[in-house]
Amino acid sequence: MTKEINGSSIGTGEWNMAMPVKQSYINAFIVYLSIFAAGAVLLEIAPTFILIMEEFEVNAMMVGFLVSAFVLGFAFFGALVMFKGSTLAEVNLRLSLAVGTGIVGIFGFLVSFSPNYWSMWVFRFAVGFGCIMLIGSMMLLAISWFPLEQLNAVVLSGTVSMVLGTLIAAFFGPLIASVAGGWRVMYLIFGGVGLLAFILWLILG
Repeated sequence: MTKEINGSSIGTGEWNMAMPVKQSYINAFIVYLSIFAAGAVLLEIAPTFILIMEEFEVNAMMVGFLVSAFVLGFAFFGALVMFKGSTLAEVNLRLSLAVGTGIVGIFGFLVSFSPNYWSMWVFRFAVGFGCIMLIGSMMLLAISWFPLEQLNAVVLSGTVSMVLGTLIAAFFGPLIASVAGGWRVMYLIFGGVGLLAFILWLILG
């Protein structure tokens, strides 16, 4: 049994057969790609601490605050939901997912063009905010995208996507930065993945 909530089919695990199987997997892949990019943005700063300190002329504590900006974006979204007394189930989930994917893609890409320290902090904060928005929306939408027995695998795949993003950024970030010519190029690449996910969602989602 399912019901419509602001244009989104939410139910008790029954598959919404109105959506083709292929489209369900396309949607999930795009979201995973966006989550991967968010994970990369989260940790790509770790191997470039020194470079950022030198360019923006800040100390290690301030760079650490850049790391926390992403997590604060997470927390701010949660606080906003609690303050308003609403849940994602009460909004248009597809719109929420599109907005979250767009925030991750656009602001993740803009990180590489940060003109100063505080602009970079705001961009990273926005990526954290958008990431939790798209993850929460995707978890609810997955109920109508996939059969009940596949939901655990769907959620696990989202977690793996973020972990892969953080690992690749942490381990290969320094190599990319050194070969490509600086930390901004590395941020451009990972941010570009998020922007690609947003464009794909607009076309195929």
